[in-house]
Amino acid sequence: MTDRKEFAKKVTIICDTREQCNQHIMQYLYASGISTEHRKLDFGDYSFSINGKSFERACVIERKGSVDELFGNITRERERINKELDAAAKNARHIELILEGVTSEQELKAFEIPEPQMIAQNRKVKRIGETVYSELRSLRSGNRCGLQVSFVKKEDAAKKILEIFYFYYRNYEKAITPMRKETNHAG
Repeated sequence: MTDRKEFAKKVTIICDTREQCNQHIMQYLYASGISTEHRKLDFGDYSFSINGKSFERACVIERKGSVDELFGNITRERERINKELDAAAKNARHIELILEGVTSEQELKAFEIPEPQMIAQNRKVKRIGETVYSELRSLRSGNRCGLQVSFVKKEDAAKKILEIFYFYYRNYEKAITPMRKETNHAG
């Protein structure tokens, strides 16, 4: 079984070339000595490869940098984001959304746009957290996308990405170990 240190030495984090505002993630990965690769992913913002095997069609992460970013996707780009998440759900075994800036569902539900920002941007909706929460509850339903959601502080996003990929890979290794033993005994 792979431990976290061994995983970190061998893993390559794949970052979609369209992913923006992720310097904090790239800096953490670079400082931690973790390999990265930038290329277009069919869906999601991040995936990984390890030991010559890519998991980009099995385990993907969609990252949103803020509640406001996700609110904008839901209200102005609903068709695009639904299409993207549906494609990921149909193709990947695991899709997880990382939402930066809130650390719980309760914090998300209570999220409001600050008054100065409301005025400066001529915004109409203050309590955007309720809208985002409702949409995420729908997406998390097993008969929709079965989307997993992680709420993190911005500075913890890279650690969460590594954690998701580590546990996915660890479970993958546990699942294929018996098959490897059968193959070795059959020969």
